[in-house]
Amino acid sequence: MNIPKKVKVGGLIYDILEVNHALCVNRQEVKGRIEYDFNKISIRNDIQSRQGMEQTFLHELVHAMAKERGLDWGDDDELYTEEIAKSLHQVIKDNPDMFK
Repeated sequence: MNIPKKVKVGGLIYDILEVNHALCVNRQEVKGRIEYDFNKISIRNDIQSRQGMEQTFLHELVHAMAKERGLDWGDDDELYTEEIAKSLHQVIKDNPDMFK
């Protein structure tokens, strides 16, 4: 799976950055972060494997899609986002010719 440099979600284009420095959300260190106001997704490349980065990218992409569609999962937001991202990653890896 290739992690693109840009991805379009709805009408917005997000820049995808691989970084090797700490990312924080609500004072907690994270592997990836989406910044809706700046249309930016950052993924740490110094603390996870390539497969981990792929899953992190999909996790942040699910956040972008949910925001675009106006979905609010409340307190279960991270749980649902993570499970959907892991499922997407598995389908993409198990069916590599599907997107060619």
